[in-house]
Amino acid sequence: GAERKRLHGLCVRVAEAAEALGYKQESADLSEEALPDGLELVYQYALQRARKGAVDEMLGNYKKGRKAYSQAEVLLQFVASEAPQPPFQYVLPRADQIRLQEYLARLQARHSVCVPERADAGAGPSG
Repeated sequence: GAERKRLHGLCVRVAEAAEALGYKQESADLSEEALPDGLELVYQYALQRARKGAVDEMLGNYKKGRKAYSQAEVLLQFVASEAPQPPFQYVLPRADQIRLQEYLARLQARHSVCVPERADAGAGPSG
């Protein structure tokens, strides 16, 4: 919905700003060929949000965990879909495409485990 559109717009602005600045960041997570600068920043932030979601989930903050997982998912989908588009025109190596899809699948699984908190009862993972 609106949150997805807002995050997508933010991703575009961050990626373009980083490209304009020529910012370089080394990537230990992806293959030797790093993503273009802006996409790398978005990718790293997505991983940060995923870690935050995991911490929140482990601490029983399921609503916060679900939100962080959702944000990470949107950001990774952005990287996967926007890398080949202008202004980046970057073709992700096959191994990185697979890795992104695996990350997305894991995020979706964790996201579905975190149920929204209810005011009348402590919410936790279902099943």
